[in-house]
Amino acid sequence: MMKLRPWYMPVAIATGFCAPALLIALVSYGIAQQAFLHRIDEFSGRVLLRAEMVAGEAQNALAEANATSGPYCGEAHLHALREIERKYRYVREVAYLQGSTLACTSHVADVGKGLVNAADVAAGLDSRFVALRDRQHLVIVDPRFYVDIVPLDNTIQLGVVDTANGQAIARWPHADPEILKQALAGKLDKQAMEGRIFRVVRSKQMAMAVVIYEPEMPFQQAWQKLLYICMPFALAMSLLASWLVLRWARKWQGPRATLLEALRRKQFFVQYQPIIELDTGRCSGAEALVRWRTAENVTVSPATFIPMAESLGLLPQITDVVLAQIARDQGAFLVANPSLHISVNFAASDLQQSDVVGKLTGMVAQMGIRPQQIWVEITESACVNDPVSLDTLNRLHHAGFPIYIDDFGTGYSSLAYLSELPLAGLKVDKMFVDAIGKATATADITEHVIAMAQDLNLNIVAEGIETAEQHAYLKARAVQYGQGWLFARALDAKAFQNFQPATAA
Repeated sequence: MMKLRPWYMPVAIATGFCAPALLIALVSYGIAQQAFLHRIDEFSGRVLLRAEMVAGEAQNALAEANATSGPYCGEAHLHALREIERKYRYVREVAYLQGSTLACTSHVADVGKGLVNAADVAAGLDSRFVALRDRQHLVIVDPRFYVDIVPLDNTIQLGVVDTANGQAIARWPHADPEILKQALAGKLDKQAMEGRIFRVVRSKQMAMAVVIYEPEMPFQQAWQKLLYICMPFALAMSLLASWLVLRWARKWQGPRATLLEALRRKQFFVQYQPIIELDTGRCSGAEALVRWRTAENVTVSPATFIPMAESLGLLPQITDVVLAQIARDQGAFLVANPSLHISVNFAASDLQQSDVVGKLTGMVAQMGIRPQQIWVEITESACVNDPVSLDTLNRLHHAGFPIYIDDFGTGYSSLAYLSELPLAGLKVDKMFVDAIGKATATADITEHVIAMAQDLNLNIVAEGIETAEQHAYLKARAVQYGQGWLFARALDAKAFQNFQPATAA
């Protein structure tokens, strides 16, 4: 007679089936949370560095003003105040006080008693200024300088807070000063904390702190994306509970084997999204976009497999596939059209390969084209504090390959950072293009990003143009190039070669 299974067997099977999925959910939550917080912490550090730099200049200017001698408000004294203002770029005005009234400033020789209440400015009652006062001099700084940094996204809010009194020295327009004060004091109420993540970074040198808060929504989205990647592997492991430990130990090898198999079966292919000259409407080239079509004829998004390939060290192999297909697809076409180019994305792992410059120079020589016809796109983080990547970029630049920053504005954007790189231009991220014509904080950043590139004489490529309004806005601001669905989606090789931009675009 067949015996009944013990009662614990169904429990063990159910546990074996559910445990991997639960474990993956918990682990992915932790990974997504750590990545999200690390991203905010890095941003907080950059904001604090900026605030300390502005405050430090104001302190130095005040010390120099107090070192001046009389007769006060005389020609020599006023000249000294003006020289101090010129010397420090963040200082807007230097003033001499008589009691609580401005006697003279670096702008005006004799302001007259009662014209401006210096006590209000020094006490922070005049919100247009941040002022430092010591003895008989006052240094005025525009508070926007403290927080003049490109945001991570359009939901993050921040402020620089005086740790002595909890008052906001400077803040973004939508940052709540009361929430900033409560966060600094560690006394946030339940309503303020609900659905938000807070970070407080105190300066070790000055009586100030950076307070940053952001909704949890971006973190939840990142977690869901990670679950989408990982959960299929957990479900596969769940089918055989007896293999639980082995499959968990080899969890990270599963994706590697899948990608290696895809490379072996040549499942990766390239599409080309046209890049348009906004002024003339002419097609100047295309960005090469890698795609993955599985054996089941399912096209996998690059947002899924590119991070996976980079984490597994397989991205250089995929880049080799892209370069080889570009040579096959577009070699003769680029020879016949020397004014066109193909733009290729390179990650940090690509730049760290010792033979990447040789590969590209060999490729253009084999195709019979000029190096200027292959644009090299890198992300902002690809070469930050990485001497190997910086050396590779310099060698590519000297070899004649134009170098562009991809998704500009989402990472380490600053004039000082960009000026150190051998760049031909930058690509403005779709996030900023989407903000055009909208009353959002990000919309103001778009102007700043364009101006920053133009100050450095860099070409600009705007990504994700989808409306005529966006096109007109960018064209009016002398943005040279654009790409997006307004002009064309990604095309196969033949369709790109036959592509003719609509004159209305």
